[in-house]
Amino acid sequence: MEKQNTGFVLIKTASETYLNWLNFREGKPRSGVVEARLYTDVWITGEIPILGPYSFINTVAPSDSLELRPAVVLRVAQHPATETPSLPMNNDFDHYHGGDFVDEMAALASLFLGIRMQAGPIDRNFIQGGDPLGRPIHYGSKTVPALPRPYQAPQIPRLRKARNLDDLKKLENFSIRTVNETNALIKAARMYQQAIWICDADPELAWLLLVSAVESAAVLWADDNNNPTDSLRASIPELFHLLNVDMYKDLIDPVAKILSQVTRSTKKFKDFLVKFVPEPPLERPPEAFRFSFKKAKLKEAASIIYRHRSASLHSGTAFPLPMCMPPKFLKFEEVSDSGYGEIPMGLATSSRGATWQIDQTPMLLHTFEHIARGAILNWWRSSQT
Repeated sequence: MEKQNTGFVLIKTASETYLNWLNFREGKPRSGVVEARLYTDVWITGEIPILGPYSFINTVAPSDSLELRPAVVLRVAQHPATETPSLPMNNDFDHYHGGDFVDEMAALASLFLGIRMQAGPIDRNFIQGGDPLGRPIHYGSKTVPALPRPYQAPQIPRLRKARNLDDLKKLENFSIRTVNETNALIKAARMYQQAIWICDADPELAWLLLVSAVESAAVLWADDNNNPTDSLRASIPELFHLLNVDMYKDLIDPVAKILSQVTRSTKKFKDFLVKFVPEPPLERPPEAFRFSFKKAKLKEAASIIYRHRSASLHSGTAFPLPMCMPPKFLKFEEVSDSGYGEIPMGLATSSRGATWQIDQTPMLLHTFEHIARGAILNWWRSSQT
């Protein structure tokens, strides 16, 4: 993570956002300022004129439709490092997530606000000694984002609600956190951002991205020295109990060690969600259509979700259709529920030649989005130094 080099500490595998913020905090000179528009489909209120070297400027974009619009301008004061990278160049991609520094800030805003938000290209540049009003530019490979067209009702209805930019003040301590913490947060934010961006058009892919978002934080948080046998017992209890007889007891530890890479991943995912699970939503359906936030139920659901994720990645078995259906308000005698259903309905679902019993479909996508986002944010707050 850090490398000593000719009298100064060269931070390695750090995000551009972190390095720029760190250089700003340490008083390194500003080389220029750039602006990029951030696109969203919700009404934005508030404004953040100063957040370290960053500003979130509200454009007061009209909110009379659900169309994508440039509701925020991100202004970035650039404070580059004065050190020259050493040669020859070595591998340095542990922090890589596929985007640039503007994408990083847009992803963090998406996560902390809980909205769809993506960055467009940088379109104005303020150069030291140049035009004080800035110079409009239009170069680079990035294009204006576009929302995929949904094919059914919204998967996560809460994403349509207005948000206040003041919630981004929770990022004020970003530059005093560790490189590993900030890298994990940005990776989680990027996958969360991508998940909710495409959730209405491709809920199966959104499931995969949300699970990976949780894992990005869970891997850093978890203790890598977990006992393999304990991990086997927690992650694959059926196999552990099959081996836990006199005839096979000597095989438990060797098998647990062989499977440790798999079982530790599952255990980290489950333990992270149980540790940092948020409170249930304020608006909830009747009891019969709620997901239980009790520890035992959450651990069981997390195991099932992780198995579905592994099956999707390794054998091409898509997430169960019942978990990818949009949530519904139920109405009884002309009275609607106060919240959307949180779990699939019925005892089993049969569709497209496949059948799933209810014990294999523990929750809907919007329920997991609430849990995943809340857990990541709770982890970030809990690890403050």
